[in-house]
Amino acid sequence: MVPDTKEYCQSCVTCATAKTTTQSKLGLLTPLKRPAVPWERISIDFVGPLPESENLLGKWDMMLVAVDYATSMVRIIPTRQTFRAKEVAELIYKIHGIPKVIVSDRDSLFTSTFWSESNRLMGVQTRMSSAYHPETDGATERANKTIGSMLRQCIKGRQSDWVRYLAGIEYAMNSSVSETTGYSPFYLNYGRVPPPMVWETENEYAGVRMFLLRQREALMRAHDAIIGARVRQTEQANKHRKLAEFKVGDLVYLSSKNMRLPARFSRKLTPKYIGPHRIVQEITEGTTYKVELPKELGARGINPVFHASLLRIHVPNDDRKFPGRSAEQIVALDKEPKEWAVDKIITHAGKGRDAEFQILWKSGDRSWESFERIRHLEAMDAYLEAQGSAMLPN
Repeated sequence: MVPDTKEYCQSCVTCATAKTTTQSKLGLLTPLKRPAVPWERISIDFVGPLPESENLLGKWDMMLVAVDYATSMVRIIPTRQTFRAKEVAELIYKIHGIPKVIVSDRDSLFTSTFWSESNRLMGVQTRMSSAYHPETDGATERANKTIGSMLRQCIKGRQSDWVRYLAGIEYAMNSSVSETTGYSPFYLNYGRVPPPMVWETENEYAGVRMFLLRQREALMRAHDAIIGARVRQTEQANKHRKLAEFKVGDLVYLSSKNMRLPARFSRKLTPKYIGPHRIVQEITEGTTYKVELPKELGARGINPVFHASLLRIHVPNDDRKFPGRSAEQIVALDKEPKEWAVDKIITHAGKGRDAEFQILWKSGDRSWESFERIRHLEAMDAYLEAQGSAMLPN
């Protein structure tokens, strides 16, 4: 009795969409490959909107944060909300040249045609973070927290002064020795220790050969140290996660916690998950998946790539054990629920109006239904036509 009850609940669409999961997060964290050359791979993000702040170069209400994956150097650039992709590209490329890879979130500016096409022509790979999974862009997330904390300490309530402190904050972050690498981002980029706030009377000047050897050694050590730190961080994070075992073709429910709801929908009363919908591609093994979304979700601008932690597997109902369960509804965020979600009619048994038809639902479930219950469906017309008759079988 207990196993049957458990199986019944596992295949219940209402339970799967309405209840919060208590399981460990799905999808193990996988550290990004560390580049060997500074500013070859970068991550970028916007911070704002902020109170308008002014300096000698103009008025600003946003910040662009760029982080180099090889050295962890941070660039903090004041911008405006009105900046387009062209202006942002000029801000990034004029300092350290054109990178090979740019990791960003799904800001509309970074998904614009100009941004995508200009980077394609320059040979730059643009990689977007998974929908609602900021860990993908962890470098800028950590930098943003540090910048925000330092700004709050500097401005002391004068929020319109924030732009005046960006240069000092950037210098402090880049001249701080990293516990991971043992070097400052400044040294890894330029091969020298940044000038101290108090100047010394005597300076030592190394030869060019020693200078290059020292910089190369530092980069190699930093590269190894960062990899080791990422491995340790990944192992620690994965203690509270488990491997996702989704595969292409699986039907899954999508978490609705980050989705924009229709007007007058209450977040507390909205299903925790919607669907099920089919996985069509595995983007990153065991981590991110592309899901076949219905037109209404695509129209909402929802990206079809989801992290495994936002998915829940659909368990089809066993009609032999639990006959007559309603499988006709696909849970969605529409103002009106979809009462019927039939894929096709497979076969029938019996004759005349006493005939019963085996239904394959879009949820993957199968059930036997009477003619009177499904006579209005287009699937019934298609089935009868395929049988060579437009009338009910005798």
